[in-house]
This record gives sequence, structure tokens and C-alpha cells, in this order.
Amino acid sequence: MRFPKSNRPLYRIDPTTGAFVAAPKSNWRRFGLPTLLLLAAVAAGTFALQMHLQHSFGSLQAKALSEDNDRLRATLATHNQQLDAFTQQIETLAQTDRHLYRTFLDVAPISEEVRQVGVGGTDVYGFSEFSKSSAAVLRGSAQRLERLLLQVRLQEQSFLELRELAEQHRAALVQRPAINPTDGPMVSHYGHRIHPVLNKRRMHYGVDFGVWTGTAVYATGNGIVKRTGYDAGLGRFVEIEHPDAGYITRYAHLSRIPTGIHQGKVVLRGEQIGISGNTGLSSGPHLHYEVRTLDGSALNPKQFLSLQVPPQTYREITSR
Repeated sequence: MRFPKSNRPLYRIDPTTGAFVAAPKSNWRRFGLPTLLLLAAVAAGTFALQMHLQHSFGSLQAKALSEDNDRLRATLATHNQQLDAFTQQIETLAQTDRHLYRTFLDVAPISEEVRQVGVGGTDVYGFSEFSKSSAAVLRGSAQRLERLLLQVRLQEQSFLELRELAEQHRAALVQRPAINPTDGPMVSHYGHRIHPVLNKRRMHYGVDFGVWTGTAVYATGNGIVKRTGYDAGLGRFVEIEHPDAGYITRYAHLSRIPTGIHQGKVVLRGEQIGISGNTGLSSGPHLHYEVRTLDGSALNPKQFLSLQVPPQTYREITSR
């Protein structure tokens, strides 16, 4: 059953006079139900489109941030590789400082406690605004960089100190026995031993290098040839005095001494002063090498060979 449409006007109370007055007809009635449904669908579609655009824009932002993070991580990895390379270079310099320069200058090495310098604590770098994992990575890189910078400053100070010492002792340093006297392995050491020829326990006042007859023999420091000659035990030998350094070096069992090597001859470190052989009281070809003080007291040559620099290497370095 359908009710007829009422044509009676609707009323409302006038808030001013308090009387009933005819109410105006609502405009929405003019559109009809299909139009209203269409408008509702358009509104819903507009809202859905707005939400989709916001979601898409948010996804683009997240993607951009993710790509930025990937690039930052790659850059940080590259910087860490560079830090690795710089750290290795500093370590190489430290090894050279410890085993070459300080040994050569007879200076105590820098302690490992000093070399492994401390760096700031966990809260000094200001990474609290980052995530825990990112802050840990950044903090580690910052600590490595700080440690590297401190080690560079330490090494710089060390080299300045060594340079000053080298300048103060230049004359003695160039005369100090410092390289191997020939290209060959050490086969017999300083100290008491059973003599290979006499078969008796005797003091060996030098070290022996195993080389074939005809191998070049070189001065181990700048000096002046004190004497050359032949001895029943040493065979053919050369003695070089290093007055500023306070030493005498002796090279024995030579097969030949070059004509230019004679008493009073000034020789330089790395200069050839003889040819190895098997002369004197010797059981086979080798070079006998001694280091003594100026008053003749024997010293262990090994303490002067801690650099372990062969003559050929020394000549290559000094010729550059």
C-alpha cells in the first residue's frame, strides 16, 4: 500500500517570535535518489583516490629513503676500506720505526701501550639520533678514525725525534757496522764451539757466512783500512777502523784483496773490500766476520746485523 504524497507544508518555530512558520523545502529533494547515489559514489571514489595517492607517495618516500640508506652504507664501506689501507700503512711505518730506525740508532722502541692509544667513549660522538645498529657502525668508524689520527701524530713525533738523533750522531752513524758483509747466510755464530779443524772447544770471536770462493765482500760501515795481511788462523784478511763509531771490523779467509784496498784507504759502507775464499785455518769456503772495540775487545757481530740488510739491497737503496 502506497501513501499519497502530502502537499501540506512543513512548519518550524521561528526563534524570534516563537510562532509556527512554513519551513522551506530541502534542496536535496530536487535531485532524487539516483543522483544522490551517484554523488555518494563519486565522494567515495575521491576519498579512495586520495588515500591511494597518499599511500603511493609514502611508498615513494620509503623507496627513496631505502635507496639513500643503501648509498650511505656503500659509501661507509668504501671509507672503512680506506681506513683499513691507512691503518696498514701506519703499521708498516711503525714496524720500520721499531725494527730499522730505532735499532740503527740504538733507541728504545715505543711501547705497545703508547702505540695503542685510547679513544673516546661510546657517548662522545653524538650518534644517539640514529638507530642502534646504525649508531654502532658509525661509532666504530669514528673510533677507528680517531685512533688512526692519534697514531699518525705519534709517528710524526717519533720521526722528528729520530731525525734529531740522527743529525746529532751523523758521523758515528755512517761508520757504525750496519749491513751484512756479503750475500750469504750466517752459518756459524759468536761464542764457544768445537773448532771445525782443530776439533777442540774454542771461542769463536765472530760469525761465519757461507759463501763460495769468489763472492764479493763489502765494508759494513764507513771507515779507514787499518791493515791488510795474512794470518795463520785468519788467512788473508782486511781490518777497517770506524773511529767515530768506536769499532773495528775484520773480514777473514779471503782469497784476494783488491789492489786499491790498502792501509789508510778510506772506504764507504757497501764498498767492496775483498773476495771470499778458504785461506788460513778453514774447513771450507766462507767469510769470517768480526766486530771489536777500538781497544780490541770482541763483540757479538749479530747485534750489529739486526737490520739484516744484504749489501745488494743497501747499494740499491743508497743509489736512488
